[in-house]
Amino acid sequence: MTVFAPVIGALWRTIESYGIDPCSVIDENVYRPGSDLPMDGRISPKDYDKVQIKALALVNDPAFGLREAKYLHPSHLGALGHAWMASSSLKEAIHRLIRFGAMVNERINLVASEVDGLLKVETHLEQGDEVRDMRADEHLACLLALCRLNFGQSLLPAIVRMQRKPPPDPTSWHEYFGVKVQFNQPENCIAFRLQDA
Repeated sequence: MTVFAPVIGALWRTIESYGIDPCSVIDENVYRPGSDLPMDGRISPKDYDKVQIKALALVNDPAFGLREAKYLHPSHLGALGHAWMASSSLKEAIHRLIRFGAMVNERINLVASEVDGLLKVETHLEQGDEVRDMRADEHLACLLALCRLNFGQSLLPAIVRMQRKPPPDPTSWHEYFGVKVQFNQPENCIAFRLQDA
């Protein structure tokens, strides 16, 4: 399994936003903006995880995954980012992401379903993931960020559910998603009204 190297661009910018030099966190053999490294290349999930774990330890911010979504740009996703932006609806874009998500990260496991007038997208995470809560935050927040690029910043999900325990102060979660996030749930999912999708 591999991860598309340019996706680290969002992580790079997130680390910078905390006033930390990303070069101190990300090995030069993994990623450097503007370098001669093959930026269309692949890196191991282990290298990607190391960067996230090290960054999370340095910033000590429980909302790190939410913040990372603010710095995600479609160009970090390569051809899939362009396909996302060219989609005629959120529903089409989400189905493209599910179908071709392995282009960006072969570990991503998204499932969409239509229930009660909603388009629900679940993210299934690996058991034993050291930063499982942060990764759930990141996946759902990044999906919403991409959807808002197409739809507009006014897009509000109908539901956001997370398996994680509530953070000590859930305000950042409620503010970012624009709805009250439900914690201690059996799934990690975000749902949009079909009329919006």
